Amino acid sequence: QSGDIISRLFVHINFIPDSEKGKVRMKVIKACGEAETNPNLMGKTPKGIASAVIFKTLFDMGYPIERSFVAKICDVSVPTLTKIEKLL
Repeated sequence: QSGDIISRLFVHINFIPDSEKGKVRMKVIKACGEAETNPNLMGKTPKGIASAVIFKTLFDMGYPIERSFVAKICDVSVPTLTKIEKLL
């Protein structure tokens, strides 16, 4: 499931202060759980869902993040990330 791989992907995110990283990671994991119940995302890969949730959550929280960076660390394409993000 997408929430299970968040911790591995968060290792690459270094612009969040260490004091906030655990809280932010838990928020992203919770958002992944909610996203997986979305019927529009049925058939999408866990990496794809995780990438969209990471980008959307961090962007909404005001962190400076780019789609290309998230796509690279999640090993998905930018168009895939964008497409799944729109389905959220």
